[in-house]
Amino acid sequence: MKAWLYYRLSRDEDEEMNSLYNQRQILVDYAEQQGYEIVGESSDDNVSGMTFERKGIAELENAVDEGKVDVVLVKDLSRLGRHRTQTALFIDHLRENNVRVYSVTEGIDSFNDNDDLLIGMKQIINDFYAKDIGKKIKTGIRQKQKTGLVVNLPMGYYKDRNINEILIDEVAVKSSNVHQNEDKSLDVKLEFNGDFEDSVAVYVDGESA
Repeated sequence: MKAWLYYRLSRDEDEEMNSLYNQRQILVDYAEQQGYEIVGESSDDNVSGMTFERKGIAELENAVDEGKVDVVLVKDLSRLGRHRTQTALFIDHLRENNVRVYSVTEGIDSFNDNDDLLIGMKQIINDFYAKDIGKKIKTGIRQKQKTGLVVNLPMGYYKDRNINEILIDEVAVKSSNVHQNEDKSLDVKLEFNGDFEDSVAVYVDGESA
């Protein structure tokens, strides 16, 4: 059987526990145990499972369209995707091309009718998890903003994590449309249709943030 390995890591996950290396090793070990021929593999790093606009998924789709794949191996179904509807549609697309999805750690096979209910439940859980994490991240950002912490720095500034201070990025200032004033504020020129028609003064307190 011709197997394709797919693994994904999201920005909000424990990288040590769920690293791409660990995922890949789990899939390789399983393929070897089953005597599968690994015909290809793809991955997505730091990409949310709520979207299917991913390079690794596109590579997998191309291989499926070319008839190179019999089974797609994933560590668990959340690696394939967390969006309930899009993940279900993608699994159906693979079925139509006679390609099964097998979740190695969950023992779920998309060709097994008895697993259909379990797949649906997993998709609901994965979808909820992603949306819940998104809400928590937004709440955290809002709380930081309320307490005066800078979440997104203006052009020309960066945060030095060693000293926990916001500093002027001298390289960015020299290479962009930014002019540093004596009071440490920055004038950022705005470009409209190729002409510099206006500027905005930006100032960030240099104290800890």
